[in-house]
Amino acid sequence: MTSAKGSEHLNEPQWTDFETERFWRVMEPYIRGLISCSIVKQTDINFSDLDPNSRNELDVCLGEVQKLLWSGKYTQAVYNLRAIQSFFNDPILGEYGTTSNQDTLSILKAIFTRKLPPRRASLVQMHCKASSI
Repeated sequence: MTSAKGSEHLNEPQWTDFETERFWRVMEPYIRGLISCSIVKQTDINFSDLDPNSRNELDVCLGEVQKLLWSGKYTQAVYNLRAIQSFFNDPILGEYGTTSNQDTLSILKAIFTRKLPPRRASLVQMHCKASSI
């Protein structure tokens, strides 16, 4: 088991890349269905204090989506990612691709498997400003 000082998940075992990929393959059909669904759900991110041009705030919000995916809250993760894609300016999300359903699935997989660009990976433990805070 690997852990980092100050991590909120000190007692959780680290999944191997193989285990993470296998679990993603199980979840992928369900998440693909959520992405293609047109039902609108309220995001739990409060964007009023966020800067749409801030890479740091985008990193934090993507970290929150990752936390939702790993805690089994897939529907909320999809809706939060959609809200993030709408709020933050395209150049920031450009490294992930466009907002088509396939690109959204690819983004969610990158977030879930923790294969984010290096700058983002260092910030995924931070929490996005949520309306409940």
